[in-house]
Amino acid sequence: MEQIGIYEQLITQVVEQNLNRERFYVGERVLESAEAATWLSRFLAKLVEHAINAIPNSSYSYRIERVRSGQPVNL
Repeated sequence: MEQIGIYEQLITQVVEQNLNRERFYVGERVLESAEAATWLSRFLAKLVEHAINAIPNSSYSYRIERVRSGQPVNL
């Protein structure tokens, strides 16, 4: 039996009511559980990166840039 959470139902309902399908393409398909974990981790990684980069003069932002460029990072 498929269970859907209340927040998922509410968000889905709001998006369906407010999304202009004539302007935006919306692809729909079944998502496998392993694939869902991949998409969720990608989303969360971008969200965390954005939050860290929003911190002014963040040493974390500095470390992320060093990791991306392949430079050593002092912890």
